[in-house]
Amino acid sequence: MDALLSHKKGDGKGHGGSLYGYVPWESAAIAFITLFALLTFAHLGLLIRSRIWWLVVLSIGGVAEIIGWAGRLWSAKSVKSLDAFLTQQICLILAPCFFSAMVYGTLGSLIKTLGPQFSRLRPNLYLIIFCIADLLAIVIQAIGGAKAALALQSNNDTTPGTHIMVAGIAVQLLGMVVFSILGCEFFWRTRSAAAQSQGKVNLLAFALAFSSFWILVRCVYRVVELAQGWKGYLITHQPYFIALDAIPMVFALGVFVPCHPYLCLPQYKENPDSGASTPLEEVEK
Repeated sequence: MDALLSHKKGDGKGHGGSLYGYVPWESAAIAFITLFALLTFAHLGLLIRSRIWWLVVLSIGGVAEIIGWAGRLWSAKSVKSLDAFLTQQICLILAPCFFSAMVYGTLGSLIKTLGPQFSRLRPNLYLIIFCIADLLAIVIQAIGGAKAALALQSNNDTTPGTHIMVAGIAVQLLGMVVFSILGCEFFWRTRSAAAQSQGKVNLLAFALAFSSFWILVRCVYRVVELAQGWKGYLITHQPYFIALDAIPMVFALGVFVPCHPYLCLPQYKENPDSGASTPLEEVEK
């Protein structure tokens, strides 16, 4: 991160007409498009091999990241383009919601494997409650984003739309915090069961915690960033975006390549056709 921050002086104001307050790095955009493309192709391969179709959410999130970074590459070449700015803004804000859906569903599968009696909630309720919270967050962010974009286009005050977007990300952050607390409580209660479990269950539990942590880091960053406004310090300094949004999302998606549920949970290895069901159907069997 120190290396990234060393470029700060080149990221400040002084780029006339830029909607970012800086010119997006072309090299960074190419690097992250490549990274997310490789991870998305890996997840598509695992999806086809495992037939756990609900895990398509990882590929959808990966595609959203690719489109978002393509928008930043477009901005690097046309820094005044509102379309390029909105493309990256919308896609990179929404993509983590798909990664969140993955962790919610994965916890349900782990609860089924390790024992529902250790969970405060029924396994299917994690997916229902927290996906509804994410959906609400998406709707609020979309409303705020549209309001801010219209204001930006007509040179009006973007503050009301920005505040709505902050509220949407705050809802997502709150949902992730509550989910993480409940998940930690479950794993604390199930320590002995996890030690005796078959397959690489503990590896998947680590991946779940690791991915959740980085999604939380990104949510906190986004809330603070937008709370400062479109001309705030964080949003106008590119290294923070790279370090606290892009890299965390690479970690959140990438950890599930070696720690995929198909590779870690015995029920998927023993009965590949079980992957055709949704997480809700799995935990109700």
